[in-house]
Amino acid sequence: MNGGENSLRQNYSFTQREFEKILNMFSVLQKDITSARNLPDKTRTKLFEKLEEMILQFDISMNNLDVFWAFIGRTGIAYKVYEKGIVPESLIEFTKTIWQIQCREEGRPPQSDPPIKF
Repeated sequence: MNGGENSLRQNYSFTQREFEKILNMFSVLQKDITSARNLPDKTRTKLFEKLEEMILQFDISMNNLDVFWAFIGRTGIAYKVYEKGIVPESLIEFTKTIWQIQCREEGRPPQSDPPIKF
């Protein structure tokens, strides 16, 4: 693979502090999705399904971070479409946290911009 992607599986390890922070963020994200005023029921259900998938796969060491980026992308789009572009601070902070971990584990500069902008 020459497209900048590594053909070998990357291992992403979270520090204990990062692990606990993300665990706490799950409940905040759930509350924010619950309290969103304009999300259609079907969309809200899909976001909860993605959140549950993310929680079930979360471990202190993971082969990839795809489950996080899938949730971030889907949730960001839902807020932009149904909540007039108002993205909760919890999703922004969650995105920054996942990106910082990815940057550290992949040797990227820590001040790099995340691939998703809100």
